[in-house]
Amino acid sequence: MKSSDVVIGWVKDGEVHFADRHAEGHYLPAKDSSQDWTLLMAEETGQFTVLKMTRLLDTCDDQDIAIESGTTRLLYAYSKTDPISDDLVLVVEVVLVVVVVVVVVVVVVVVVVVVAAAVVIVSVAVFVK
Repeated sequence: MKSSDVVIGWVKDGEVHFADRHAEGHYLPAKDSSQDWTLLMAEETGQFTVLKMTRLLDTCDDQDIAIESGTTRLLYAYSKTDPISDDLVLVVEVVLVVVVVVVVVVVVVVVVVVVAAAVVIVSVAVFVK
């Protein structure tokens, strides 16, 4: 998602892939010039992959979003298959994020249309009186 702070990681055949990234549009997020996440542990056992990582709450990096007190929104995606390479993350994972955004936009448009229709009905009712 555009303007998002992203970390992407996986383990494939014992090799760990992990990168601090940022989204500029609806395509593979670009790698940050400063890698601010620290990978503490990565393992793949059977059907499970575990990544343990840490990062400063505020990295002072303009490609990262500061984690502040209050509500922090977190979105994660996963796939049953590993990406082909660090630069070819499967489109399925990006599609999941895009679908969430499209659903939110459709809901907002429906609410706006319903509110506009209600305003028109009320205005007509007042005018008819």
